[in-house]
Amino acid sequence: MNPRQKRALRWALYGALLFVTLLAQTVVLQHIRPFGLVPSLMPVALVCVAMRESAEHAALCGLLTGLVWCLAGGDCGSLAIVTMTASAALAALVCQAWLNRNLFSGVLLCLGGLLVVEGGVFLVHLYLGSVVPTAAWTVFLPALGLSILTSPIYYGLVAAIAKVGR
Repeated sequence: MNPRQKRALRWALYGALLFVTLLAQTVVLQHIRPFGLVPSLMPVALVCVAMRESAEHAALCGLLTGLVWCLAGGDCGSLAIVTMTASAALAALVCQAWLNRNLFSGVLLCLGGLLVVEGGVFLVHLYLGSVVPTAAWTVFLPALGLSILTSPIYYGLVAAIAKVGR
């Protein structure tokens, strides 16, 4: 395989991972709610992909992921286009400039990505009056904690996929 084919295969596998995550997020986890919460898997998977790629590729991946999330009817879909692009680009930039690519950095970047994406959604819901401010302690933060528990799984999957094109 030449390098171009390896890169295309790597991005196809990234796309498949993000698509399976989208299906799990929108279909499965809407009906099976661990502890009564819906974990947010898409930002975690996106940040794990972003920390393995350049900032330009990560931003494009975040833009496309946010667009697909919006078209799939995700919560605050149009806001997700901006927040997912920003979280992917920031994760790639921070990882390239200051952090090593290891599990601890992955968990920290996933937490930052979750705060950007889900924090934006929470603030919009708070502004519209569909949640009360105390929901930050009872819904928002526990959902972040539950979502961050999936980051080692996604980190391992993305690390295996990243080896394909290198």
